[in-house]
Amino acid sequence: MNSELNAQRHAARKILCAWGNTLNRIERLEAYRRAFELFAEDARETLHAQSLSGMPRGGKNRDISDIVVKVAERAQKYEQEAQKVDLQIADAMRLRSTVEEFLDTLETDERRIVEYRYADGHQWHFIAMKMHMDMDHCRKIDRRVVDRFAKSVSIR
Repeated sequence: MNSELNAQRHAARKILCAWGNTLNRIERLEAYRRAFELFAEDARETLHAQSLSGMPRGGKNRDISDIVVKVAERAQKYEQEAQKVDLQIADAMRLRSTVEEFLDTLETDERRIVEYRYADGHQWHFIAMKMHMDMDHCRKIDRRVVDRFAKSVSIR
C-alpha cells in the first residue's frame, strides 16, 4: 500500500513539474511551429519563382520537374511537422488547464507552496523562508496537496 502511494505521489509530482515547464514549453513549441510554417512558405515561394523563370540554375535550360517535386515534398513535410507541434501545444495547454483548475481549489498557502516548488523550482529551505514556515511543515502541506492532486486526476 505504501509503495503504491509513493508511486502515485511520484506520478503527481512529475505532472506538477511538467506543468511548471508548460509556459516555456508552449513558447518554444510556438516558435518551432512558426519556423516550420516559414520553411514551408519559403519552399513554395522558391517553387513558384523557379516555375515562372524556368531557370533554377543560372539560366541553363533544365527540366525543373524533379525540383518541383522535391520542393513540394519538403513543403508538405514542414506542414506535417507544424501539425505535430500543434498537437504538442494542445497537450501542454490541456495539462496547464487541468493543473490550474486544481490549483484554484487550493488555499492561498497551499497554492503558493506548489507554485514555488513546481513552477519556480525552488528548494525547500527557500520556500520555508518565503512562507515563514518550517521546512517540514511546507513538505507536509506539499504531500497533502500532492495526494489530493493524485486523487483528482486519478493517478494509479
